[in-house]
Amino acid sequence: MTEEINILLTASDEASGVIADASEQIDGSLQDVEAQTEELETTTSQSMSSVAQSHEEASTSFKDTAMTMNTLALSGANLFMSYNQIENAEKLVKERGINAKLFKMNVAKLDKNIFHDNT
Repeated sequence: MTEEINILLTASDEASGVIADASEQIDGSLQDVEAQTEELETTTSQSMSSVAQSHEEASTSFKDTAMTMNTLALSGANLFMSYNQIENAEKLVKERGINAKLFKMNVAKLDKNIFHDNT
């Protein structure tokens, strides 16, 4: 007596969507960092050109001196904001680095649970 057994096995891939979403988030974050870096470069360039221009245009009159001091103060504020943007970009890079590490750990756990868990 011969018996035939048919088994229908259905598997779903849940990891690919999670990995794709995480990849998109990381890509978006890196694009944000790049945009902030470009903005920082522009702001720094403008600040430095303002300082150079202020130096060239300085004169001995009180009015010109007052205007130069104002321009230098604004350039200093722009420079300070540039450094602040650098700190923000560094924080963002560190945060994304931590998120990437957590993502790798979760993928490793998922891999272990899916492919190596014999229970």
